[in-house]
Amino acid sequence: MSQAHASTPHDDSGFTLVELLVYVVLLGVVLAAGFGLLSNSFRSSNNVLGSAEASRDGQTVARTITTSVRNATHVTVKADGTVMTAQRTDGKCLAWKISGTTLSAHFTYGNGTASTPLPSSGWIALSDAARQRTTAVKVFTARNGGVDLQFTVETATAPTLIDTFVVPRLPGTGASRCLV
Repeated sequence: MSQAHASTPHDDSGFTLVELLVYVVLLGVVLAAGFGLLSNSFRSSNNVLGSAEASRDGQTVARTITTSVRNATHVTVKADGTVMTAQRTDGKCLAWKISGTTLSAHFTYGNGTASTPLPSSGWIALSDAARQRTTAVKVFTARNGGVDLQFTVETATAPTLIDTFVVPRLPGTGASRCLV
C-alpha cells in the first residue's frame, strides 16, 4: 500500500528578491528627483535673496545721498565723477566717493566758515559691491543744477542698477566751501 503524502501549506507572504530590487530602484529615482527639486529651490532662493539684498543696499545708499543733496545749498562734483560734496545749510560739508567697488561717505566735516578740502580719513563704507556702470557713465554727474547718480551693486546673479537725478531744494549763492 502506498501512503499519500500530505502537502504542508507554505507561507508565501513577503517579497521576492526581484520585487525588492525593483522597489529599491524606484525609491532611488524618487529620492533623486526630490533632492534635485529641493536643491534647485534652495539655489533659486539664495539668488533671489542676494538680488534683494543688493537692491536694498543700493536703494539705501541712493536714499542717503538724495536726501543729503536735496537738503544742501551747494553740490560739487569732481570732473572724473568719482567724488561729490554737498554743503549743508550750516556750512558744514558732506562727501561721497567711489573707489574700486567701495562707495563711501564722510558726514559732517569742516567748520562751516572756511573752504574745506576732502578729509583723508573718517570715511564710512556704504557699499562694498558698488561700481561704475560703464567707463562712459560716471557715478556722479553735475547736470542742470542737480546731480545724476548712476552705479550698480553687484550680486552673484545680476547687477542692480541705481539711476536717479536729484536737485537741491535750497540752492545757495556764491561758491561752495566744500572742495573736491
